[in-house]
Amino acid sequence: MVPRDGTFVYLPQLNLAHSAGRLESNLRLSRSTVSGACLTMTAINETPGADPSRAGLSSPAPGQPKSEPGRGERNGRFGDVMASISNFLERNITSLANSGLRATSILLRFILILFITRHMGLESVGAYGLAQSLLGPAPAILGLGINYFLARDLVHMPLADASLVLRDRIVLSAALCSAACIILLPAWIWLGMQSPSLVLAIASLCCLEVVGYDFQISFNAVQRTILASLLYFFRSSAWTPIIFIGYFAFGFDISLKTIFDIWIAFNLIGYAGAMVVLWRWAGRGLLTTPVSFGRFITTARKGWYIFINDLSNAMSVNLDRYIIALFLGLREVGAYSFFWAFANAALTLTAAGTIQAEAPDLVRIRTKEHSHVDWVRLAKRFTQRVAAYGFFLCGLSAVAGALAATLIKGDEMRPYLWLSFAMAGNQWLAAISIGLGNVLTSVHDDQFIAGSNITMVIGYAILLPLAAHYGGLVGMVIFITASIVTLLASRAWRVRTFF
Repeated sequence: MVPRDGTFVYLPQLNLAHSAGRLESNLRLSRSTVSGACLTMTAINETPGADPSRAGLSSPAPGQPKSEPGRGERNGRFGDVMASISNFLERNITSLANSGLRATSILLRFILILFITRHMGLESVGAYGLAQSLLGPAPAILGLGINYFLARDLVHMPLADASLVLRDRIVLSAALCSAACIILLPAWIWLGMQSPSLVLAIASLCCLEVVGYDFQISFNAVQRTILASLLYFFRSSAWTPIIFIGYFAFGFDISLKTIFDIWIAFNLIGYAGAMVVLWRWAGRGLLTTPVSFGRFITTARKGWYIFINDLSNAMSVNLDRYIIALFLGLREVGAYSFFWAFANAALTLTAAGTIQAEAPDLVRIRTKEHSHVDWVRLAKRFTQRVAAYGFFLCGLSAVAGALAATLIKGDEMRPYLWLSFAMAGNQWLAAISIGLGNVLTSVHDDQFIAGSNITMVIGYAILLPLAAHYGGLVGMVIFITASIVTLLASRAWRVRTFF
């Protein structure tokens, strides 16, 4: 008889007439586990005078020296190590792949900013920064809060049905973006814009970012997280080497308009590839099934508080830097922004590696087919992984930011080095808070999430200027930390009520 755990294998050649103690002394354990191979035990029935070399673990005969571990035992230990490495990679391959793609994107974008600064001047850096500052809030402003619910609904759908829903969502996003451009572009022209071509390019990128967020949310929901990361990498930074090669190898004249045009082209190519994936999932139904907006209109009407929550979060993204510039000056803004870039990169990698990849499992297991105990166990494991993953990355970002500041602007940045560790700590706490927010999302506690976020943003906007005025940069950082801890504590308390 072989137990399910594979611990013992019964060998019929054993002489069962021996006593239990005699039998135990004659057993030889040989563990050889490589990539999930089961444990086996072979038994050797030693009789007086038998050759002890038959069993690498058997006791030596009287008068003989104690032998060294045999080759089988050494191979077994090596197999254990390889099995541990294999199991670790198997458990974390998705997180490592997502984080690697996101880290590569961040690195290429850093290099691009340095290139623009050096070869195009500060005006081009300002235009590029304007584009970046608009891309982030665009999905929240034009998304109507729908994607929050869409990410949860798609988890339980077959790929064919999810493809049709995503197609409808993309068509709706395209319609909303077109309406926004029709309304805003004439107003911008009336106000007198200096570079119409750049404005059109930035508006196009904002619209494409809205569609890109639809793809990213949906692919993550149906457990195609690596596909989502590949699409993000392709549309956001895979094109940057073309800029560098064209300028340095062929001497092409690269302008900001050229960068935006290549960026737009890669977005379109990436979305064409994503539509091919949807075609493989849905077949001809992707073209023949009528488009329907009914579910999205109902979602937007019932989930208006999520839309307000998204808007408040989008507006508060850059609030701290604006307040620093107003009360403390550009020098402090520069130091704050420098270390914020490193800490935010760690938060982004944590979100890509664990939160976006594993949060859909919380929704999937919250069904009648699974017990509440299973969901609690997974929620705890998810939170622990987010905390551990974020702690490691934020720790690296703190050290990297301090070293970079010391190497680039040693004497000038030395008084601000504490910011590197303070902001990394804040982003680690923020990562755990976001993870707990996803736990609450899986139990449909939407009103608490929206209410707590909106309340914090209102208090943040009112009290942060006072902290800057009376406490300077140190007072601001202390207030920001206190705000994050308060939100984290409220979410932790709320999550415990569901345990």
